Amino acid sequence: MNNRCVTLGSCLRQYRDEIWVDDSKDYGQITVSSTGTISHRGTKSGGAIGRKRQFVVNLKTHPNTLIFTRQGIYDGAIGFAPPDTDGCIATENMPLFSLNPGISREYIEQLLLSPVFKSEIKKLAPKGAAQKSIHERELMDVSIPLPSLESQIAIAEAVAKERQIVGSLQHEITHQQSLLAKLKQAILQEAIQGKLTADWRAANPDVEPASQLLHRIQAEKARLIAAKKIRPEKPLPKITPAEIPFEIPKGWEWCLLEELVLFTNGKAHEQIVDPKGRYVLVNSRFVSTGGVTKKFSRAILTPISIGDLALVMSDVPDGRALGRCFLVDKDDHYTLNQRIGALRMLGQIDPMFAFLVLDRNRHFLSFNDGKKQTNLMKREILSCPFPLPPLAEQAAIVERVEALMTTCRALEAEIEQARTHAAHLLQAVLKEAFAPARA
Repeated sequence: MNNRCVTLGSCLRQYRDEIWVDDSKDYGQITVSSTGTISHRGTKSGGAIGRKRQFVVNLKTHPNTLIFTRQGIYDGAIGFAPPDTDGCIATENMPLFSLNPGISREYIEQLLLSPVFKSEIKKLAPKGAAQKSIHERELMDVSIPLPSLESQIAIAEAVAKERQIVGSLQHEITHQQSLLAKLKQAILQEAIQGKLTADWRAANPDVEPASQLLHRIQAEKARLIAAKKIRPEKPLPKITPAEIPFEIPKGWEWCLLEELVLFTNGKAHEQIVDPKGRYVLVNSRFVSTGGVTKKFSRAILTPISIGDLALVMSDVPDGRALGRCFLVDKDDHYTLNQRIGALRMLGQIDPMFAFLVLDRNRHFLSFNDGKKQTNLMKREILSCPFPLPPLAEQAAIVERVEALMTTCRALEAEIEQARTHAAHLLQAVLKEAFAPARA
């Protein structure tokens, strides 16, 4: 193998097919990602393009066009332009280069992804006050290994095969992750349907049924209303057979969430970073690290206690956090912000079981009416159907779910370790392919 090293600039020739943007025309634009993928990001009217001096990607004359971004080169934003970017425009911050004849494009593509090339890039000193960038003059001076064309082709083919093997491994890892996610959902679904504790019920036939628990909860709520500790709410319609999503075991009860909880809505307040790492539940978020400024009185804040559930009632832009829960499991001065609801369980209902139902299985609760929804109303939350087991069985369900989830977490750790190993393997392949040529 030829062990010579050359500059990157000796392999490329910059071209500048300049164009001035016409406001009446449309132009294709490109994006260079941190993975080195260049893509056609869409068409834009010339009138909406601020920088009028642009450069055309000309793949007809320069089929092997290399593009990088001055600001993104540190992150790996460099690669070859695919066919659908022909005729697109790029700013001067995306310089265009044509690969010289007699050099393998595949070899250069693999080299650009290698730790050998990336380590050379890290040696470059960025310039600029506002936006740090690398000018093409500095990039062209980077040293790269360049063996004979025959060796370039052989190296590129060998690395491509290794990439395919690693890619298959990564695909299998992703598949295993997907299966594990489905397994977790199955565990949780069987938990709230009573299937996970069928043997427990057989061994404990004389436990108090959930109907008696529900009766005590109703009595407790009536007592709190009589003592004027809570206000009476307008009763919600009873759950109908059509609203019952699945069958539950004998001794369980279907009820509305309203029958089991006291509901409190949070109020708006500020958030600051707290060195103690306390938590504040904030609007449109699940949970965020921070603290509460001392200038707010406790009357303005809405404190919650151990065993309470906080539920996200508002979420933008995509609604992925809508309905998410946070179980307060330690006394750490948690407070609620606006559009975060607090649920305090009555009748000694196991808060972890309630969490399993409301958060990990929220897909079965009717939070969404099929339309794009970014807000939940108190009435919507409290009208959700809730499968209520006997109190003793709730604890058994939580214990079994936690045991199974511990196993799942161990499997997740193994999968993540395999993913990390695959990534390291790929880097080792690239280093092995290119580093020896620098000896």
